[in-house]
Amino acid sequence: KVCNRQMRRLFSRKKPTAAASPAARPDPSLENLGFIDGFLTGLLAREGKIGVVQCGANDGVTVDPINKFLCRNTAHAQAVLVEPLPDVFDQLKANYGAQNNVSCLNIALGPEGSLIEKK
Repeated sequence: KVCNRQMRRLFSRKKPTAAASPAARPDPSLENLGFIDGFLTGLLAREGKIGVVQCGANDGVTVDPINKFLCRNTAHAQAVLVEPLPDVFDQLKANYGAQNNVSCLNIALGPEGSLIEKK
């Protein structure tokens, strides 16, 4: 009887709704954000003090894997954040303005002697 009830429940379940469909699931690339924070936290625990360079820092908040880490560890973690786009860089500076452990650079990185044209 118990087995029959469980089988009926299993096979009588409703089909998944749109919320459970693959299109409605979160972007899997965002799942690594917690991993990076955990990695940096572990590295800091082992080393006592660390430095981070982030190229393409965007605004420093939107989908940013190191923002919370840097805000939590102002005394023991230093960062250089690089963002080439001037308007986005202004947002980056504003978002990290109070952080003494963060330096922001409005530059682009590329091969030595290369020219990057603004579109």
